[in-house]
Amino acid sequence: MSAHMQAKLLHVIQDGRFCRLGGQECTTVDVRVLAATNVQMENALLERTFREDLYYRLNVFTIIVPPLRERCEEIPYLIGEIIRRSPARMTSGRECSFPPRLMEAARRYDWPGNTRELRNFVTRTIILKDLDGAIRELETKIVTSSGVTYQDYQCGATSHRSGMRSIVRDVTNRTEGQMIQTAAKSRGPRTD
Repeated sequence: MSAHMQAKLLHVIQDGRFCRLGGQECTTVDVRVLAATNVQMENALLERTFREDLYYRLNVFTIIVPPLRERCEEIPYLIGEIIRRSPARMTSGRECSFPPRLMEAARRYDWPGNTRELRNFVTRTIILKDLDGAIRELETKIVTSSGVTYQDYQCGATSHRSGMRSIVRDVTNRTEGQMIQTAAKSRGPRTD
């Protein structure tokens, strides 16, 4: 929101009234404002791209919604709800569900576009009716974004089920092993 619009919004919130462009009379309003952003507000305040007085006027009650990648356990429920809300003409009036392998791939993918990306993916999958293609799409995205080989991805699927700690432990072990090998190579053979 531009600085000019921020000032106008602050004025309306403070005074509870506004004048239409070209209007002679002011209109009184009694509103509640629900604002959402993906901007780090502390940084915006420090950089002065967001007015501090407006921020404190709006910041009465804050709800922080973590990105979808941090709430992967919700993905099956969200997919079910997106399918349920899909128009009947998209599902051809029949029951639509995703197989477990597709659900697992959906849980493993990071969803940088959050729920919008998830909704678009589910909608596209319903329309195309290509579950195998959808699985391949997600598995390819997972492999591409993580920088691991497909074989590592397949092996990692079982460690994912056992929890985040095992994934962290596995990555730590591989990293430590690589660091030890690099250090050993850079030292060269011992001469003592």
